[in-house]
Amino acid sequence: MKYCHNCGKSIKAGQKVCTQCGTPVGQHRTTNSKDNHKKSKLPFYISIIVIIVLVLALFAAFKIIEAQLSPTKQANAISNDIKNHKINNLTKNLTSDGKALSKDETKAVYDYINETDSPERVADEIKHDTKEMKDNKASATSITVGDTELITISQIGKKWGLFKNYEFNVNKTSVTVVPEQDSTLSYKLNGETKKAKLSQNKTKTLGDFPIGIYDLKASQQVNNKKFDGAIHIDMSNSDEADLQFKQKRFTVSIDSISADSETLKLYINGEEQHNFDEYESQTFGPYSPDEKVEVYATTEVEGKQFKSNVKNVSSPANDEDEINVSLTFDDDAITDYEDKKDSESDDSDDSSNSEDEVTRDNVIDKVESYEGHSLDTDTYTYKEPEETKDGWGFSFTDKDGELAGSYTIDDDGYVTEYDEDGEEVDSGY
Repeated sequence: MKYCHNCGKSIKAGQKVCTQCGTPVGQHRTTNSKDNHKKSKLPFYISIIVIIVLVLALFAAFKIIEAQLSPTKQANAISNDIKNHKINNLTKNLTSDGKALSKDETKAVYDYINETDSPERVADEIKHDTKEMKDNKASATSITVGDTELITISQIGKKWGLFKNYEFNVNKTSVTVVPEQDSTLSYKLNGETKKAKLSQNKTKTLGDFPIGIYDLKASQQVNNKKFDGAIHIDMSNSDEADLQFKQKRFTVSIDSISADSETLKLYINGEEQHNFDEYESQTFGPYSPDEKVEVYATTEVEGKQFKSNVKNVSSPANDEDEINVSLTFDDDAITDYEDKKDSESDDSDDSSNSEDEVTRDNVIDKVESYEGHSLDTDTYTYKEPEETKDGWGFSFTDKDGELAGSYTIDDDGYVTEYDEDGEEVDSGY
């Protein structure tokens, strides 16, 4: 039996229109029937179910992502990487001043942990303290390595506006250097070349570094020489950088009982070192590792010059900043010469009518005996002695030819010294 879709009246077979309302057979009615009412409610229920499923899915996704971003998850990853020495992985979770650590910095941090503490203990402390921070809903905690707060764990803002953002931040410290000479220092850090102008014995700050132990490739320009080496920064011992370059540096000591200190001269590669003093500690250099450095000394005893042994300076060992060059004189030869001179003097005294007789041959000796040292022929030019009615005399000029002074020597050897104006300076034997 068919019914009219409009009024619900029964329709006979073959009937084209409803005899009740005139609606053509097969046309939908405009008013709701009970069957139609039931069908319209089905999509609504489905929509409710779909919405509920979506909400549950979003909630589950939120919880999964929140768990992935939780501090305990990060702490576990960092802990495992420290225990297994996975430097590359550590860079993904450690920061400093909010910026991701480089591989060089991360290695420096790990070396610091390994040097000052136990990686296993530090790794366990990171896990434990981070969990306590989360459970107690604290905003931050610190991980101490040795006596230093190395890592600060804190909740900073939110990611994507939904999830708490946690940061494992390695603290920084300022690194300084005190150079031994003026130079220009270049070194590489995080793939960048940095330069610093250094002044001798003046503290220079290189910058703030994440706490760690660093070995950075470096070069040093000293005058016109360039030296390759490294900068060693060990914050477990000091915040001062150690410049390690392949340079020859050395001190000099004189091992001799016969050398005359007043006439002692030091030569490096044939050049006299005018500021040398055997009683003061002095460092010579730097010289290039492959540069030949030859050192010797001379001394004058009773008018004769003696030369020490010659030393070729080698490069310092890895654990040495500088080496000591010990020079020696032939003390036996000097003693023999002094004995010979004494013997000649005795013979001369025996054959002479007077031991104090002044002659052209010994007038210079009389002046040097009075001065207590040899005449400074490097600075002054001394005229030939001339005989006077009272003895002998001679003058001396500077290198410009200007009169610098003069001496008179009486017949008995008494010396009087005058300045360039002819004023008496001193006198004596």
